[in-house]
Amino acid sequence: MEGDSQIHGRPAGHFLAGDPAWWAPPVGPAWSKSRKDEEDNRKATTQRNLAALSKRELNIPDSCLNWRRQRLRPLGTGFLLPAALSPMFVAISLMFLFLGDRKGFSPVIPVIISALALGLLIGSFAALRERRIGMASVWRTWVTAPMIPLAILCSWGPWRIPGMETPLTLLMNGLAIAFLASSSKAVSKDGARFLLPVSAGISLTAQGSSAIWIEGQIHRHVVERSRVLQLSGERIKGQRFLVFDLLGHLDVRWDVLQDTIEKEVRSAAISLMEENDARAEQWPEWALPRKETTLNEHEAE
Repeated sequence: MEGDSQIHGRPAGHFLAGDPAWWAPPVGPAWSKSRKDEEDNRKATTQRNLAALSKRELNIPDSCLNWRRQRLRPLGTGFLLPAALSPMFVAISLMFLFLGDRKGFSPVIPVIISALALGLLIGSFAALRERRIGMASVWRTWVTAPMIPLAILCSWGPWRIPGMETPLTLLMNGLAIAFLASSSKAVSKDGARFLLPVSAGISLTAQGSSAIWIEGQIHRHVVERSRVLQLSGERIKGQRFLVFDLLGHLDVRWDVLQDTIEKEVRSAAISLMEENDARAEQWPEWALPRKETTLNEHEAE
């Protein structure tokens, strides 16, 4: 990269490897004493985490060597707080639902709390998912995602049918628990996508069919439920890239070349990458790791 500019929230020299700070969350606020005292330990933790990540990653096959892995920001640690708070709100809503009448509480209270449990999960997950490629359109996702439970409340509010508080509370609590289970699976895997620099108007191949590079989705192949392989076009700093993604639960990007991914999915992914490997252009200098970045990764291993 040129200078100290950032692309997709990645510091210079880390366009592919990702910001090392992502793999070692701060021990405290920037102004705290613990943050300053633990800086050396944090660097050691980062090296250990990156070394463990490297061991989980499978090498790109020789038939696809023009492709390069771009590591994506881990989501699990950021999702811990909403994943812990949401079940607590569910439990509180049930307490008010079954015990509130005896204490004289309004029957609306459990409905509002259950909506909060669902909205917290959906809003947090949507905001985190946007950060998977290093960027964060937090305002857009935080505004739109919680509209789902809010819409439920607004549609129910004007009617206020007596006795509907109980089924509505149970419905939103059930949705919250189901969404928690699915989103927890989604954020549990390492994320990566694979990039191939291409030229304008290049003819591509997807499962034997020809396609032209465009910005946006080019090809989508459902291997099995919650396992979707996708080819898309993206322009980054003026360079056209063919982007290959494995979309897992809730369309979160997963690293397809890992032991935890099914062999059938990996084989289909490698086949798609092999079909277009020869279309590669030379990699731009700004996208390649700096020498010191490469050395640090070897030290971590």
